[in-house]
Amino acid sequence: MARFLLITVLLALLGLGAVTVMRGFGGQGETRLDQSATDLESPDDPIVHRRVASDSGEPIESRATTPADRPERTAVVSGRLRSDRGEDLPGAGITLVATPLGDATAGVQTKVVTTNAYGAFEAKGIVRPSLLEVVCRPLTHQVVRQRMMLPDQDSLDLGNIICESGAGLSGVVVDASGVPVADAEVLVEEPATGKTPQQLLRPSEILGRTKTADDGRFSLRGLPSGAAHLVVKSETHPTGEVDVEGLRVGFDLEDVVVQLPLGRVVSGRVVDEQGQAIEGASLVALNAGSALGVLVGQPEVRSAQSDAEGRFRFEGLRLADLRFDAWHPGFLRAAGVAVPAEVAFFQVEMRRAPWVFGQLLGPQGPIGRAARLQAVDGSLGSQSYTEPEILLGTAAAEALGIESEPGLYAVVGLTGQAVTLLFEAPGCVRQQVPLLELPPGEGFRLDMKLKAATPVRGQVVDSRTGAGIADAIVRGGRLGTGRRLSTAESLSAELRALLGPMNEQRASLPERVETRSDAEGNFQLDGLDVAQGVEVTARHPEFLASEPVKASGTEELTLSLTRGAVLQGQVWNPRRDPAVGARVVVRASGT
Repeated sequence: MARFLLITVLLALLGLGAVTVMRGFGGQGETRLDQSATDLESPDDPIVHRRVASDSGEPIESRATTPADRPERTAVVSGRLRSDRGEDLPGAGITLVATPLGDATAGVQTKVVTTNAYGAFEAKGIVRPSLLEVVCRPLTHQVVRQRMMLPDQDSLDLGNIICESGAGLSGVVVDASGVPVADAEVLVEEPATGKTPQQLLRPSEILGRTKTADDGRFSLRGLPSGAAHLVVKSETHPTGEVDVEGLRVGFDLEDVVVQLPLGRVVSGRVVDEQGQAIEGASLVALNAGSALGVLVGQPEVRSAQSDAEGRFRFEGLRLADLRFDAWHPGFLRAAGVAVPAEVAFFQVEMRRAPWVFGQLLGPQGPIGRAARLQAVDGSLGSQSYTEPEILLGTAAAEALGIESEPGLYAVVGLTGQAVTLLFEAPGCVRQQVPLLELPPGEGFRLDMKLKAATPVRGQVVDSRTGAGIADAIVRGGRLGTGRRLSTAESLSAELRALLGPMNEQRASLPERVETRSDAEGNFQLDGLDVAQGVEVTARHPEFLASEPVKASGTEELTLSLTRGAVLQGQVWNPRRDPAVGARVVVRASGT
């Protein structure tokens, strides 16, 4: 027994020496993965935290892996398309849409494949697990949709997908004169009958499409039975639409005639100065109503918008001269461009519009989020197509790609070379500035310093009782309310020197502020330059308007309103019946 114990101890010592030798070859820097550590992952935290330890058991590294680091699990989806008569269906389009499960960061995956000569298809790289929708579009049979769950496995065989025979539709497309139209696109859509208002807002499902031959004829197969809506699009003719009924599976509906309406089609493209497409440009075309100087009817107006490739299309116009306007925020308007009657395609090149930026300062320094800016696009008194965008602080700096600074503002999205700006801030005098003839494609810096304003306080009272009048409209403006002071006169000498020739136009702008009295008739007007002379008036529907009162800013005003007379009566028609809805106008007479 003692000999057995001695042998056991010797074997243990030999094993310990072997372990020591093995560790010596490993070196001092050898590390191992702590097997007791596990991946820590929760459904709400997609990051996996893994603990790594050295031989001594001390953690030496903490690493996080995101879902993008993990290998994506995908599957192969296959199947075979066959008709209800057992025939293979080659050349069919198969669309697979996979919505991943359990990963909120992954997007919807779409893959399109085509069946081979035996009707078989195979789609690789479909993410799993996912909700899978398979849409089969054979050339001569009806569309088939299948929805299923793609499990977490390497492959999924859908087997034979049976497509029912469809109805046939054939016919011809002609223009308004009966001449066949070649190379026109024929779309068969689901009918609008029976759709809910929400369904009508969504694009109609396309059941089939083809193009007309040289003789204008077309043919479609695989349509569902019932009714359908045909849409025919041509590069040279206006779009035509027609409803068809009586489609039956296994039968052809023949000799359908689609006559395109009469009218001129004008298409084109909107690009910038570098030839890049401008998406979302608005265009309005005015048919001048004349061709070669001869009046041909009342003017027509059409509107369009450029797509992602800058393309647009007007249709249904008479063969006459065309004028159009085009605008897009950030580009100068293209106004009054003439297109002769014989032109069918033209390109619109738009130049970059200017932008205005600068620092807004008050009596105490830069004005931040408390600033209120308004901008009117275009020269004063002209029509404005869009509203400019006003940015403050870091948003302005990011939009312009410049360093941010206190009180920074920017006005972008102009469509002209002129803009009128209104600067307001609490405790400051309002300032309106017209900027004319701004250089296109460049930024114009305008630093504004607003003067301190003295608030005008007071009370609106009943002249007979002395009680305060609530909800009266109180207005304050320059002396002589009837006189509209030009903005140029209100600018400081320094600002006029900065603007230079851009201020040659003396636009007329009213300078007044407005508020309402509270329950006790008290009011306060802010933003007025009392030093320049201010007068205040008050109005109320049940009282006569007050006389203008000059404000000094050092004392409260009292605006007295006199209650007006009440007139009552009745209006009769010639038959001595009460006249409902008659308009009664009362005019003051005498001095």
